[in-house]
Amino acid sequence: MGESSNWIRASAILLALTVTAVPVFAIFSIYRFDWYYAGGTGGESFAGNLTAGMDGDESELWVAMYDSASPDAQQIHVFDAQSEDWVRSFSGGPGGIPISVFSFITVGDDVCLAGGSNGGAIYDRSDDQWEAVTVEDGLPSKSLYSGAIKDGEYWFGTNKGIGVLEPSGNWRYYTTGDGLPNSKVLDIVFDGDVAWICTENGVARFDTASGEWQAYSQADGLPGSLAETALKIGDDVWFAMKGGIGKIDTATGDISSFTPEDGLLGTEWKDIALFEDKIYFGCSKGINYIKRGNEDNWKEITTKDGLPDTAARKGLGSDVTHMFVQGDHLWIALWYEGLVRMSIPKGLAIIPTWFWIVLLAVLGIAALVVIRPGAEKGKTAEKKEMRQKRRKKAEKQRPPHQICGGVPKKELCNRCNFNTLKAGKLYCSKYKMPIEYGQRREEEE
Repeated sequence: MGESSNWIRASAILLALTVTAVPVFAIFSIYRFDWYYAGGTGGESFAGNLTAGMDGDESELWVAMYDSASPDAQQIHVFDAQSEDWVRSFSGGPGGIPISVFSFITVGDDVCLAGGSNGGAIYDRSDDQWEAVTVEDGLPSKSLYSGAIKDGEYWFGTNKGIGVLEPSGNWRYYTTGDGLPNSKVLDIVFDGDVAWICTENGVARFDTASGEWQAYSQADGLPGSLAETALKIGDDVWFAMKGGIGKIDTATGDISSFTPEDGLLGTEWKDIALFEDKIYFGCSKGINYIKRGNEDNWKEITTKDGLPDTAARKGLGSDVTHMFVQGDHLWIALWYEGLVRMSIPKGLAIIPTWFWIVLLAVLGIAALVVIRPGAEKGKTAEKKEMRQKRRKKAEKQRPPHQICGGVPKKELCNRCNFNTLKAGKLYCSKYKMPIEYGQRREEEE
């Protein structure tokens, strides 16, 4: 076998292994899920499989969870990103967090805020202490739905507007009389001095520096009235709403609305998360996501990709209630199904599987067109080389009289059967001529 043929075959095998390995890596790396739930691996101490709030930072994830059978018996669980383990739990009620029935948790650098149906609580991360915040302390209502931290102030969204606890201990309040479109405040997100506020009847933009308010509703172009949460990304503010996903361009004031007609999975949107250039939106049927600047191409993550089906709504998809990005993972809270930590694909893994399949097919065809003819050509050259070797070998094995061709050569004539004596002289009976060396040989040559 020729060296060129061996090289071609080795290259073909190496190419086939490489091309096969890449799509297999991509397929198995596209999404990976770790599932945490009460009674399951890693979640034996969970209060339940329902999530009331989720927030965190690069080092910790804080999740408020409860069981539907006993909503008063709630706990906040803390996941440490470095050790990848659940390291702490706080119970609601006497001896723990001075509230029960949670509805949100907000994690800041130094403190955490929690709230529910009977008030709020502030946790000092430096001394590991919880402090109750009640109506008697200044809350506008005992029913809390959201919280935010801004320049040492604690903002609490209630069903009677917003109460702000200042560093001095004083309170100030914002209601529908100030500019809120509705008294029930479901989320508060800050962009510098501007607060974006989600309510049951649209959203509001509040410039805390100038005191200017501006309300936006379904009549202005939003996909619905009830806004669950907001997220500021670049010049845009995105809203997860009942009815669809809304967006307000803060530079131009333009309002965009996205619904199932645009490729969304559903209409009940609960949360938003950002990872690099992708925006994730959670709803009652799974997750939609887009690449920033490409709002015409909505992609989805559902039970087909590995998200657990919601047991209480079997066959209706994964009911996503909260999301949080930590490192290269997207934490997903599912209604009745605990928590899922999804590995967000990067690098080659973000390339769709169909691309690898097409690429493999193209390279396979190329192998048939290029590599096989090359191998056949190599075989032809090998056969020719073998024929030449056999010819040379056969020439060496011919009798001396065929090699000399009538030109006497001493080394041949000495072993030739036609070498005879005639009249005392050497004579070639084959060619009918005397055998003379020297001058005759030189002339013949």
